[in-house]
Amino acid sequence: MRSTFFGLDIAAKGLFVSQRQLDVMGHNVANANTEGYSRQRYILSNVPPPGILGQFALISKGAVGHGVETLSLDQIRDRFLDRQYRQEAAKASYWDSRASALYYVEDVFNGTPETRLDGIMAAFFNSVQELSKNPTDQAVRTTVAKSSEQLTMVMHEYFGQLKDLMYNQDLMIVEQSKIINQYSQQIAALNDTILRFEQGGQVANDLRDHRNLLLDKLSALADISYREIPTGKYGINGNELATLVVYIGPYSQYNTDENQLLIDHKHFIKLETEDEYGHPLDDVYNYVTDTYGDILDLPPLHSLRFGEVIYDFNGKEVDDYKLSVPGEDFAEFNSEVILTTGEIRAYLDMRDGDGIGEDSLFGGSSVWSEGIGIPYYIRQLDLLAKALVTEFNSIHREGWTMPVGDESSANDIPFFFDDDADGFLAGCIRLSDDIKASVFNIAASDVTVEKNPSGDPEDSGHFYTGNNAIALRLLSMLKDSNSISSSEDQYNIGSFEGFFKNFISELAAEVNNANQMYQSEAVLADSIHAQRLSVMNVSLDEEMTDMIRFQHAYNAAARTITTMDEMLDVMINRMGRVGL
Repeated sequence: MRSTFFGLDIAAKGLFVSQRQLDVMGHNVANANTEGYSRQRYILSNVPPPGILGQFALISKGAVGHGVETLSLDQIRDRFLDRQYRQEAAKASYWDSRASALYYVEDVFNGTPETRLDGIMAAFFNSVQELSKNPTDQAVRTTVAKSSEQLTMVMHEYFGQLKDLMYNQDLMIVEQSKIINQYSQQIAALNDTILRFEQGGQVANDLRDHRNLLLDKLSALADISYREIPTGKYGINGNELATLVVYIGPYSQYNTDENQLLIDHKHFIKLETEDEYGHPLDDVYNYVTDTYGDILDLPPLHSLRFGEVIYDFNGKEVDDYKLSVPGEDFAEFNSEVILTTGEIRAYLDMRDGDGIGEDSLFGGSSVWSEGIGIPYYIRQLDLLAKALVTEFNSIHREGWTMPVGDESSANDIPFFFDDDADGFLAGCIRLSDDIKASVFNIAASDVTVEKNPSGDPEDSGHFYTGNNAIALRLLSMLKDSNSISSSEDQYNIGSFEGFFKNFISELAAEVNNANQMYQSEAVLADSIHAQRLSVMNVSLDEEMTDMIRFQHAYNAAARTITTMDEMLDVMINRMGRVGL
């Protein structure tokens, strides 16, 4: 026989469940514009009728259940889409950062026609051509000296701007590594809070949303992988609880020794770029700093390494900790961080990529690549400067200068400074001291030049001897299609005249490739993100529909209680009083 108050209990459960559903709906609506929030829903189940099995089972048929109960409060999100999005977000972030840096490199070289390298080189070529026509004219010689000096100044300017951009990439590596450390500490703190919260039987959905948002942001900076590991602890509902571990860089489930553990439950390891005194931990291979470091006293670059201390979620150093993953440990102290994609990897590639191939090492990691970065473009300018100094001086030294005053004609005079290796670099190329001292030291003749050889002051028919053979050879060399080659560097630049066009074309192709790759990855990441939002995002129309549905259910449950109350009133106050 059913209990007298059985119906009230069923209706009360329906009332309370509808009330909870309305509370969750209000929470969803309140967080409709909260970044990273995923909508929540109660998972409901009917309560079966009471009874026991076997010979003591209920004899009556069609026994009524005990109403409804809530099983859990779930997040509505797709973990598979989360992983897909974070993988693509890292790639999109890599190409976005790379394209931005290449755009700046392109802007460095895309000045006005008069100030760009090709315009300056054309003016220099024209001045040499005028010298071949008027080898004794002082004004023409002055033009040659000034145009060549302007050429060296432009190359210095290009080098300076590219060098500054390279150090900006280095600065971003330092700053973004600090942000990773902040995210690591926050995730470790959330891991500890979530575990404590769920041990009490509640589901920490809002805390998990915050943690997922941090994983989204972390994945844009570096390629990460993560998994939830059982902790051996149980909640009051009897379910075993799990915690999150995060790896940075490529992850292998077969060779765990190669995995770089970043966060393990409430412990994490910091990424370091500087020692306690603010100095870079270690120099990295970089064409610019290795070539110009001693010459220009360039500061060293920062390598990205794992620190030497494990921290807890409060930021305190710990000596004794228990890992969640048996057989694994944090990355070896002071070891280099290996990254394959993400924003920081783009900074490393742009900072260190010189295009040499197996002779280039990006970011202090053990990943060898043929990437093109800022050092590559500086190296191209250095090849141009070296070819210009070498080829121009080799011809110019064969020529003879013009005699001035008591000075007689001389040869073996360099046009560009070439007494040491510094003069062959784009950031250091300069005119020789002889040319700076006098424009008459520009050698245009291949034979000795004599002033007024007849000795007759009235003789003006042949004031100077000599010829323009060296000037013509210099002009021919500058315009020769195969004038610039370097067997030492195994690279053939071509002609001085066509160098800049090829240079700009190659740079434009690289910019276009980076931009296309970014757009491709961004479209894919946005598509996956849109799918994520379609699952997890709050739809106000849907919530309003649910509100009406839950409201009607609440009202119906309340009406059921009222009806039951009236029935009980009849039973209690009016039964047995027949005729009264």
